[in-house]
Amino acid sequence: MIKRILKSKRQNKNFTVYSGFFRLSQNNQRKNNINNAGFILLFSLLISSIMLTAGLGVARIITRQIYLASVQRNSQIALFAADTGLECGRYWMEDGSKSASPQCNGQFLKDYHVGNVEISKGGINATAGASFFFNLGTTNGEIPQTCVQVDVINTPTLEGYRQIIAKGYNVPCNNQGQPEGGQVVERELVYLYN
Repeated sequence: MIKRILKSKRQNKNFTVYSGFFRLSQNNQRKNNINNAGFILLFSLLISSIMLTAGLGVARIITRQIYLASVQRNSQIALFAADTGLECGRYWMEDGSKSASPQCNGQFLKDYHVGNVEISKGGINATAGASFFFNLGTTNGEIPQTCVQVDVINTPTLEGYRQIIAKGYNVPCNNQGQPEGGQVVERELVYLYN
């Protein structure tokens, strides 16, 4: 290789140029580009598969979170329905069973064991007990309807004690008092008193 020193008139700097080196490196660069073409394709495939895996993982987490939020919301609706049924059963056991036909949420209570038979005036009492259902919410869809089933029981094992079992659902009741709809969530509250 021949070493040449070129002088720049503008900057007065010395540049070292190896004449044979440039040709040799250009040939090697062409060969390397041809050999690296497969590597770049493989590398880009690896990167894209990693990004796809990460994206699918995030999508799976998001889907699970949405499902859990839906179940939590339905569980809360069912719990509020059960609580309302418990309060309604307690009211008609203690205060209102003698004054009028029992009703909750503006609906006359119906026996869900018999199916669509209204409980008559004085039908809920401490000795006989009762089983009834009603729907919470509005029929026009402003407030979603939820099913409530209530059992008022005289406990044979604990003398003088009464038990109210209220089951709340996130879907409305049919005419037989059974919950109907999509994904049914049930919550149950038990109240024992004397």
